[in-house]
Amino acid sequence: MVAIELKKNSRSPKLELGEIDTHRKSCKRKVVDSVKQLLMSIHHEYDASLAETTTPINQAVEAELAAKVSNNGLNEFSVTLKESICQARCVTVQTQGGEAKIHSQNCIRRQLFSENLEESAKKLEIDYAKMTDRNSLKMVTSELEGSNESLHEVVQEE
Repeated sequence: MVAIELKKNSRSPKLELGEIDTHRKSCKRKVVDSVKQLLMSIHHEYDASLAETTTPINQAVEAELAAKVSNNGLNEFSVTLKESICQARCVTVQTQGGEAKIHSQNCIRRQLFSENLEESAKKLEIDYAKMTDRNSLKMVTSELEGSNESLHEVVQEE
């Protein structure tokens, strides 16, 4: 009965508590989904970057070895093989350094997204609390106005 009077006297639309909770959950779900999607895209970028760096390097090493084997003798091949192994190790170390850099960047991004998610959740909780406080205040005000009208009617009758 109070909620009906409140709706009649109100000038702006109000959300019921169930609607507010549903809206809060929906907002949280959207934020979490967008964070998941962004993390997946970062993961795919990382995989693509790794594939792009290792495949051409391996092909170049194999081509170089094949060319030197066909043109040089066995001793030169042995020296070339050792050099190629050293080069491959250097490239591997450089690639791992790149992987570490990408990993640290991803960790930083995850931390920022986590902090943003927490901040959004806190703001949502605060907004929810403010809205429920306003709704409670409006209901009490409405009840007080009704009591005040009743009191005036009793005074006028006397």
